[in-house]
Amino acid sequence: MSESYLIITYSYKPLLSPHAFRWATIAEYWSSQGNKVDVISIWKPGLPKEEISKGVNIHRVGGGLIEIVRQNYYNKANNKKKNNNTTLIHNQKSIIKLIHDYTWKKIYWPDYACLWYFPCKKKVLDLFKIEKYNKVISVSIPFTDHLIPLYLKKKYYDFTWIVDMGDPFHFLTETPTNNHKIYNSLNLKVERKVFHAADSIMVTNEAINKYKEVFPESSRKMHVVPPLLTSEINNFNFLNQHLNFSNKIKLIFVGTLYNRIRNPNFLLKLYDNVLKTKLKKGLELHFIGNINDCEYCFETYKHLLNKKIFIHGIV
Repeated sequence: MSESYLIITYSYKPLLSPHAFRWATIAEYWSSQGNKVDVISIWKPGLPKEEISKGVNIHRVGGGLIEIVRQNYYNKANNKKKNNNTTLIHNQKSIIKLIHDYTWKKIYWPDYACLWYFPCKKKVLDLFKIEKYNKVISVSIPFTDHLIPLYLKKKYYDFTWIVDMGDPFHFLTETPTNNHKIYNSLNLKVERKVFHAADSIMVTNEAINKYKEVFPESSRKMHVVPPLLTSEINNFNFLNQHLNFSNKIKLIFVGTLYNRIRNPNFLLKLYDNVLKTKLKKGLELHFIGNINDCEYCFETYKHLLNKKIFIHGIV
C-alpha cells in the first residue's frame, strides 16, 4: 500500500547542505517505490517555485526580498573578488555581519528562518486541503521547520510526525540558534513540546544520550539514523574536479569549520609539525567546506597555502 509523505525542509536540492542531500535521496527513493512525496523548502532566486524532480513534487516558498538582496550582494562580491578587491569585500562583509549580529540576531526566534514560518505554514495548509498525508517529516536545522507540524498537531490533524534533529536546539550553547539570554527557557519549553507531540525522533549521532537525559519522557521515540551517502557519489568521482590526484597522500577535511566547536588550530599545528619530518614532500592537507569564522586560523600558515594547505570552500 502506497504512502503519502510531506517533507518540510528549509534546504533541499540543488542547495548545498547535508540536509538537502540527505532528504533528496530519501524522497526520491520513496517516490520510486510508488509513494506520493511532496517537499516544501525555501525559494532561492533562479529556482522554480514549483517543480517535479524524479517523481518528487517540490514546492519552494518564502525567500522573497531577503533572498534577492543576499543573492545580489554575493554576486557583486564574487565579481569584485575577480577584480582582486578582496580587502573591500572583507570590510563590507564585516560591517554587514556586525549590524546583523547586534540587531536582528539579538531578537529573532527560534532562529534565522523564523520569517519562513508564515509562507511555509500557508503552503502546508493549502496542501492538506488537497492531500491527506500519512507521514509528515520536519527537518532541522533550522528549528523553525518543526513549528509547522506542531501547529498542525494542535489543530488535530491526523498524521504520523517524524522529527529529524540535525543539530540540538536549546542546549546548543556554543553556537546558539538565538539569544539564549532572552529565550533559553522558551527554547527548552518548545523543544519539549515538539518531542512530546512527535511520533518518532531521529538524530544523526550519539547526541541521543544528551537528548534522553534532557527529555526522558520522550526517550522511547528517539533513534539514531546516521548520515547517508548516496550511491551516486560512492566512487568519489566528484573529487576529481577539485583534487589533482598524484602519488602524494592527501589529507581531506570535509565539513564546516566553527571557531568554538570545530576549530582547526590543533590540526594545523599538528600538520605543521609533521611537515618538519621526512613526510613533508608526500603530504597535502585539503579543506572542503565553509571555513566561516576560522579564517584567522590560517594566517600563521599562509606560506603553506596553495602549496601544502588547500582551501576549496563549498563544492
